[in-house]
Amino acid sequence: MRNNWKKASGSILLASLVTTGLVMPIDQTFAHGDATHTDATHGGVDQAAQAKEHADRYDDRIQLETKLGEFTKAKTNGKWSGKLDINVKIKETTDKDVTLTYELKKLNEDKTGEVAVLAPTHLFKKQLKEKQEKSSIDLADLEPGFYQVSVTATSKQNDADLWYQYAPVFLTVDAEGVQTGWATELPTMVQGVKGEEVKDEATVAPAAVTPEAVTAYGYWMRYDRAGVAAPVRNAKVEVLYLDASNVWRVLATTYTGSNGYYSVSYTPPASFTDAQVRVLTTNTGAYGQVQNDVAAVYGVTASYSAKLTTGGDAGTWYSPKGSNSEKALWVFDDLVKTKDALKSYKDPGLSTIVWYPTATNGAYYTRGGTIKLGANSPSSISVTAHELGHNYMYNLYNGSYPTTNCPSPHYITRTTNDLGCAWSEGWADFLQAYVNNNPRYYYDATSFTDLENTSTMDSGDMVEGRVAGAMWDLVDTVADGTDTRLYAFGDVYKAMYYSKRNNFPEYWTQWKTLGFDINAKYSLQQNTINYN
Repeated sequence: MRNNWKKASGSILLASLVTTGLVMPIDQTFAHGDATHTDATHGGVDQAAQAKEHADRYDDRIQLETKLGEFTKAKTNGKWSGKLDINVKIKETTDKDVTLTYELKKLNEDKTGEVAVLAPTHLFKKQLKEKQEKSSIDLADLEPGFYQVSVTATSKQNDADLWYQYAPVFLTVDAEGVQTGWATELPTMVQGVKGEEVKDEATVAPAAVTPEAVTAYGYWMRYDRAGVAAPVRNAKVEVLYLDASNVWRVLATTYTGSNGYYSVSYTPPASFTDAQVRVLTTNTGAYGQVQNDVAAVYGVTASYSAKLTTGGDAGTWYSPKGSNSEKALWVFDDLVKTKDALKSYKDPGLSTIVWYPTATNGAYYTRGGTIKLGANSPSSISVTAHELGHNYMYNLYNGSYPTTNCPSPHYITRTTNDLGCAWSEGWADFLQAYVNNNPRYYYDATSFTDLENTSTMDSGDMVEGRVAGAMWDLVDTVADGTDTRLYAFGDVYKAMYYSKRNNFPEYWTQWKTLGFDINAKYSLQQNTINYN
């Protein structure tokens, strides 16, 4: 029998295992649902802990319970097979279908990312007249390794109201059996993939700054969520060498530009045994950084041993597809994109974002602290920008966050019965829509709520979706109903940051005080917010 383990630092997840011969009975049930909300504390003063603002809406209207059954080991090939039992529950009666899907991935050999074992697979799509439905996943012929089963349950009530639940289950398979969790440490650095040279007429090979110095230059690239090549923007680049004591020394640092290009001059060391160039998910002077749960930033490396002494073109390097560094770079680019949308009007400050692939929490921001993302948050174009909205509101109001009393859980579509909650959440919902130029709030890569279609939401300025929809209608180019006017984002943003606003009525007062067009009220009225 193995020991019982608990989560440790360094992205290590360990859990209990009981083994009897070749049959392993496991009786561990994991509930996924309102637990990600009940640890949130909202309000102007939090005596127990710093208040948290939540984005990932794993709401209690739809819940998942997962439980591992018995696993048996085949005598012929030594592989393990068993079941993952799933119980889907809904809190409210609905005539809409509930869809249950899962995906199976395996950690690759160098532990830097996951590879798909089984593509997203439907388990069922049906109405749950009894408010619950049990199902199971056959996990057959598992070889030794580290696996992730991603279970998702959704029920689309309409374009503006999606019930959404995501449950990751981590499994370690070895010769002794199967245990929950990943009994391994995940590295944050990955070897880059050499790519074709970037054609940029504006880029020329730089000259060294002194006769003794040489210059390294090149491009850092990545693949975005759609698989399209994109630059790694405004990220830290280091040139390093390995000395005779087998210690990596940083020789020079710089930052990539908007096209991923960098150049940096340095004086070569007298001796070295290896050298590399690497790009990191950090820029603490301008944006902040993306790190794991033990504050290590992510990065991509490329060998530079052949050119360290003479300098020269390091080439064009990409983050490997499917790697954890690729996902961290998505999040880092969300950080760059969101701040860039604001800083020319007023700089919203710096942010520290914590993400690691075995996270079991939902996404939230701790006031005055860090943004913490869920395991699946990088797949969404919305989640990081939403949490940055909370972080930036705190920064712009000099640490005096609006007084909020958000119910737990709370929903985009329903009244919070609290003006402060609807304002703070609505602002964050709007910000992600603006930076993505898309009124949809994405929970993952495909599941969304449409902030342009608020007609089925509860009414008024205590509904975060109505607040977000009203702010979106101020800047969008689509005319519908009474929303026929277009306003500059700089004005919409200024009415938010000019002085602290505790709720949306105060925002509207600020709008008028700044002398902006009072006819903006018609865009608000389109979202059932009726101000004079």
